[in-house]
Amino acid sequence: MVDHFKFGVLPKPKGDFIEKLADDMLAEKKCCPFLQFDLSIQANNTGVWKISGSPRAKEMIKSMVEKDE
Repeated sequence: MVDHFKFGVLPKPKGDFIEKLADDMLAEKKCCPFLQFDLSIQANNTGVWKISGSPRAKEMIKSMVEKDE
């Protein structure tokens, strides 16, 4: 079973996407403290956002991702 989900992050034209993504992660932590977030930002302002958690959390994330496809 997958132990995490990774999402590619592309910079927004205004360049404040890192702050907005950090705000989103903080909001999600208040709602879902069982999730773990890792954010890696590259020199060109692209990055990878990794979300992981318990098996129950993974099923929730997977259903959210599949719903958006």
